[in-house]
Amino acid sequence: MNIQITIFFSFFFLVSELLLMLLKRSHKSETKSQNDKKSLRIFWIVIPFSITIGFFLADYQNWHNLQQTLAGIGLVIGLSGLVIRWLSILQLKKDFTVDVAINSTHQLQTNLMYRYIRHPSYLGLLLIGLGLGIAMNSLWSFLIVFVSFYVAILYRIKVEESILIEEFGKSYIDYIYKTKRLLFF
Repeated sequence: MNIQITIFFSFFFLVSELLLMLLKRSHKSETKSQNDKKSLRIFWIVIPFSITIGFFLADYQNWHNLQQTLAGIGLVIGLSGLVIRWLSILQLKKDFTVDVAINSTHQLQTNLMYRYIRHPSYLGLLLIGLGLGIAMNSLWSFLIVFVSFYVAILYRIKVEESILIEEFGKSYIDYIYKTKRLLFF
């Protein structure tokens, strides 16, 4: 039963990301600066492929009580990540775009979720990868999904922070010293 729920959650997540890509791209008329460095393309290659490979490596045969419990915990972690991701996106409103861009009215967010974590949207994405990896009931699935998400997110953060430093200068650098990048670092 948990594998069907995991598949449904994966599908729901990918559809939500597709909607973001369609609805939240930067518009040239409103964009002040943009420098994605192919990080969006990397997301769209790494995330679906790692999830697909993870499902191919998933252990569908051994679903004892421990695996059922772990899969349930993984799904709760993934769902929590989805909630965190969407709350952070909603907080940014017009300033959120799927491509790394600064619009002409962009404001540096340092309140609510952004008070403690510079990239709660990516924290949510990382939790989704962690949860899916756990829910697939295979160490190999976990490693493929989680590590792929993690590496892609770290690259994206590097790209994003360089444009934010360029745009907001000392304000953003001060903000870096007051907050964590994701959660623990």
